Amino acid sequence: MSLDRETIARAGLVLLDRHGAENLTMRSVAAALGVQAPALYWHVKNRRDLVDAMADEMFGDAVKNFDLSTPQWDQFLAEGARVLRREMLRYHQGARILAGTATARAADMTEPMLTVMTKAGFTLRDAARLSPTIFHYTIGFTIEQQTRDGFEYPESNPYSEENMRAHVDMSTHPTVAQAFSELYDPDFDADFEDGLQVIIDGLRARLPAKRKPAGRPR
Repeated sequence: MSLDRETIARAGLVLLDRHGAENLTMRSVAAALGVQAPALYWHVKNRRDLVDAMADEMFGDAVKNFDLSTPQWDQFLAEGARVLRREMLRYHQGARILAGTATARAADMTEPMLTVMTKAGFTLRDAARLSPTIFHYTIGFTIEQQTRDGFEYPESNPYSEENMRAHVDMSTHPTVAQAFSELYDPDFDADFEDGLQVIIDGLRARLPAKRKPAGRPR
């Protein structure tokens, strides 16, 4: 087999989806590719570099599925967040892998994002400092969503409704009891969109009044 960085990263993503991040090692990736672990080190330096390569492929796939020519800054940011979330959800613990990685392909989205924001009236400084908020939210939200699948708790998912009700005293937390479904049995898609809109609204408030666009991003 001809090895390269992309082939190794793709094999890592398959293993991630099957076995989780804890079982992702250079040795396990090498075994999946039918080679010895030392063969990987010509292309990835160590596990940290492997994770960065995997994140780079994920981000590259997300960019391929996103219209970088979207003209409105709020639509650009909102749809970029949605595309990135969908990509992370393709893989078990995908968000955990993407978090805190150094990926060159992120610039493929960052460049047009800064351009569309500065054209809308943001200063370059504000665009550079504020726009990452949406992507930090997206990654953090997806980490939490994927954690609640109970993969790390093979015997009993502590996030199940039954277990949550057993561990929360509803008599002393009446307001929590009333909001139980929203808190512990969430509609992740709807909740994500609500949080996304809050951030977009906050960013819009930073625009000069004469440059604020009307309406909500779709």
